[in-house]
Amino acid sequence: MLLALEAFNGLRRVEVLRLRGMDVDFARQRLHVLGKGRNGGKWRTLPMFSETARVLRSHRFQEGGHEPLVPLSPSGADLLLRRVAERAGFPSLGVRVSHHDLRRTFGRLAHKAGMDLVQLKNLYGHSSLDQTVHYIGLDEDEMRDGLHKLAIFIEPQLGNKPQPANPR
Repeated sequence: MLLALEAFNGLRRVEVLRLRGMDVDFARQRLHVLGKGRNGGKWRTLPMFSETARVLRSHRFQEGGHEPLVPLSPSGADLLLRRVAERAGFPSLGVRVSHHDLRRTFGRLAHKAGMDLVQLKNLYGHSSLDQTVHYIGLDEDEMRDGLHKLAIFIEPQLGNKPQPANPR
């Protein structure tokens, strides 16, 4: 559940550890998430990725209950993730896996799949688009590709032919 919530929904470790049965709405396929913050964070309601819903349905927990979905401490969650990474052979490949790595990878993949940055910002619970752009590591080549897509879309209305994208 920890991996599904972080990797498929982009939740922070603290957000996953705060989730209770009452925060899962299978009927509407959404999660009610308490974000991070000094004063306990802000609540936000997020759509649940289909794979996250599948994983959550496979675990027994009381829907509507007050018990944590993932009954671990932060250090327990870290240990679990480390063990899963070791079983997958990541350390022997020189690959380090952290909770933030899962969250960032979720954002990068979601953006590459076509998710709008504003949607991603809202899923992440960020306060600004700049924060999201920095977080997912949007680079110059991706921005150039985006401008090329804009040119293909808009230039016919201007009567111009789009120029080919610059080779990398």
